[in-house]
Amino acid sequence: MDQSLPHLKKSILNDENAEYLKKHVLREQVKEYIMNAILEGKFAPGDRLVETHIAKQLGVSQAPVREAFRDLERVGIAITVPYYGTFIREYNYKDLIDVYVIRAELEALAIREAISRITIEDIKRLEELLIEMHRANFLQDLKLQVRADIDFHNVIVEASGNNILINLWESIGVYLWTYLSVSVWKYKAKELVGRHEPILEAIKKRDLQEAESLIRNHFLELKKRLEDEHMVEGTL
Repeated sequence: MDQSLPHLKKSILNDENAEYLKKHVLREQVKEYIMNAILEGKFAPGDRLVETHIAKQLGVSQAPVREAFRDLERVGIAITVPYYGTFIREYNYKDLIDVYVIRAELEALAIREAISRITIEDIKRLEELLIEMHRANFLQDLKLQVRADIDFHNVIVEASGNNILINLWESIGVYLWTYLSVSVWKYKAKELVGRHEPILEAIKKRDLQEAESLIRNHFLELKKRLEDEHMVEGTL
């Protein structure tokens, strides 16, 4: 019996793992590139994502670009239209209103499950992100503010330990909707940052009723403000 066979099999598996890891890393990098491009205004809702162009720009094959497109579809940022291609998801006034309602309930549930599970490390991370939001507001850095905002809410959702809830939260396109929300409210960015402070304080005190109420109202009040502005301006 050839004693080298197990070693050969192990070598092949390692090569396969290395190739998988390489593709996964490339896919994540492509996804990050597209999301950054949205924040920087290079891609707008409705724009077509051309697989060959992006692959050429980044110097990668089309396979990780295609996989990144699938990931972006899964989290609600992109949409593929058969025979036409993949596009940045478009939005309208009602979409943003609906997302506020859904996030209010999803994150109220998340904080209810997270309040007793959240760790000291999680709380420290929330404090760091709050500082980051203040810094972004001072620098008027929309990209930094969106990232810090998303990460703040993501810490809470992840702390729930509820995988179905986490997947639902990701699937509604939180990244894109947070960007759109902050874009709409950027002239009130300091107020938006301030809305996160009492949420963090309630979490620190493990005050479930207060934390749940605050995070629900965080979205419902923004929804009401947007509805009021829409009635005045007749547009988003």
